[in-house]
Amino acid sequence: MAKSHQEDHERVIAKHGKRFCAAPFTSMHTLPNGDVTTCCKTRIPIGNLKTNTPEEIMNSEHAQSVRKEFLEGGMPSQCKNCWDYEASNSKAANNRVFSNHAAHLAVDEAVASTDPATGSMSKHHPAWLDLLWTNKCNFACNGCTPELSDTIKRKYKSTFATIQGIPESEYHPELSDDDHTDNETIIKYVLDNADSLSMIHLNGGEPFMQEDTYLLLQELIDRDLTQQVYIWSHTNGSINKYKGKDIVDTYLRHWGDNCKITMSVDGDGARGEYIRWGWRADKWKRTYTKIHNAGIDVSIQTCWNALNALHIADHGAWLNQLPKKQLRDGAEVSGSLTVWQGHSAFDPKVFQCVPEYVERAVDTLERARASGDHPGQWALHFDGHINYIRNPLPEDRLIKCVANFHNGIAALDADRGTDFDTVFPELVDFRAKSLEWLNERR
Repeated sequence: MAKSHQEDHERVIAKHGKRFCAAPFTSMHTLPNGDVTTCCKTRIPIGNLKTNTPEEIMNSEHAQSVRKEFLEGGMPSQCKNCWDYEASNSKAANNRVFSNHAAHLAVDEAVASTDPATGSMSKHHPAWLDLLWTNKCNFACNGCTPELSDTIKRKYKSTFATIQGIPESEYHPELSDDDHTDNETIIKYVLDNADSLSMIHLNGGEPFMQEDTYLLLQELIDRDLTQQVYIWSHTNGSINKYKGKDIVDTYLRHWGDNCKITMSVDGDGARGEYIRWGWRADKWKRTYTKIHNAGIDVSIQTCWNALNALHIADHGAWLNQLPKKQLRDGAEVSGSLTVWQGHSAFDPKVFQCVPEYVERAVDTLERARASGDHPGQWALHFDGHINYIRNPLPEDRLIKCVANFHNGIAALDADRGTDFDTVFPELVDFRAKSLEWLNERR
């Protein structure tokens, strides 16, 4: 995260408490089935757009209870993902920092309009919206789910259930063909709240495969709101046109640097293709260069996981060869290095069954740090990731993680006709030693 993110977060918690998060006060995360959550890190809904208006949802009984607990200095149970991360690190979770940063201009007014005794808000002040219209996506990335990729839902659901070690019958409820966030409701909500709204995040799935993305962008263009409402979108980098129209030239150019496109990539060459099934380096580079040359901020999202942990320094050097410009945070190539926390098969903690691999992963992070060949914001994550991989996983959970690792690789290779050992020769020895460790405990 950029330095300004941390500074904004610190200002917010100094005023509202060290465990405070602005998300339940100022943001809304939508899902394809109509569910609304406080942020993308929880799947516990505070309401559903198919039965309630956004205003009703933001003042639902559940939303009120979460706000009340935060105002009392508590740790709401639905925020467990962040609390678990913070328990093994000396800093706040990235998502909580970002939520406080995104809302820092609106949060004081939002809190002031909230009854501390009940959590009820007299007026909602949305600062940013995280919109996931559908699960439409042409990729089947190893850390994803059928909830977020219809390719996984249609072709690989059983395989991805294996990766998570979950019976297929229990692995994410099936999305029906008509599961789709009501775009008219959301677009009206955006336009009605344009005075307080500062940022929209277009999420997916693959946002640039979704018609709703373009309906919203065109409304903002037509109403001359492109410099008032910041657009941030994640993309896999494979989509450049919509209905024959160039996406950058037709839509994104209207925002200029009031827009950021984050492009996902977890490795170069065959490794990158294996981790994010559907990814191709040549197409991804063309998309990156197109966005960069248009003067739009483009950043890189890399998920640190067991499959790239031993070559992350080389991956950083590869990214550092991309076209560069001086960005507002001082970095030349912007990007973040998050961790696949909770994706059990490929969580970096799987290395704990063979401790030498934990230290190899740490050494690789340290080599990346020393080289400086990495996107500028990576350095902010190194210490947290080192603490994370070294923080012991209970043995019962580690056994499950290792079993899912082996079963997941076998399922992926069978589905795709790939050969894990050829793509990841640096992990062949780990596969053998971890299987031996697992068999000793069965």
